[in-house]
Amino acid sequence: MFVPPPPVIELDEQSVIADLPTVLDNETRDRYRRIFQAQASGNFAAADGEIAQIKDRLLMGYVGAQRLLSPNSQARYDQLAAWLQEFHDHPDAPAIYRLALARRAPGGPELTPASFVGTAQPSPTFAAARTVRGADAGRAAELRAQLQNMADDGGFNAAFVLLDRKSTVDALGPQEVELWRGRMRTRQLEADPQRALQIPVDPGAPPDANWNAALS
Repeated sequence: MFVPPPPVIELDEQSVIADLPTVLDNETRDRYRRIFQAQASGNFAAADGEIAQIKDRLLMGYVGAQRLLSPNSQARYDQLAAWLQEFHDHPDAPAIYRLALARRAPGGPELTPASFVGTAQPSPTFAAARTVRGADAGRAAELRAQLQNMADDGGFNAAFVLLDRKSTVDALGPQEVELWRGRMRTRQLEADPQRALQIPVDPGAPPDANWNAALS
């Protein structure tokens, strides 16, 4: 049984610096947060109500990925295939693609391959202002380069150790640290797909618990 990794969800930090350009207005950003929170708890009806009011679809790829990869949702093959057709270059595309392959019936329609390669740096619009041009910008840039090199070289264990350090969280902020965790998990799954086989999933456990079980 294929066990997908937790989806990668990119959101800016709660405090918004006035002079830092942002992509989403406050109302839309708060609505997306409510959607992610509702879906994380399996309340898809509440999430659908919020989604119906979304006008800026910037993060809908993340919304769809979170739902499709959720242990509370048994995604159908056609739903997975439709998401891939639109978001094949998304960070969660490799995990969605593998899940779709596992649920594809013999002779079923072809899938859009995942084209995400994990080389993009975190967008400044999703990072704290201090890590882009403030006092921590130099250290943050150094950490991002180091983490990207680890992802490219397969140094996943070292990357997780680095992400666990308080100094890394202090420099990048907890949201960006979680973004990097998700990217490392996706790259690790791509590098060793056998890690995702025959792993029991506890729907009541937090996503990290199931992911850690998959790595044990």
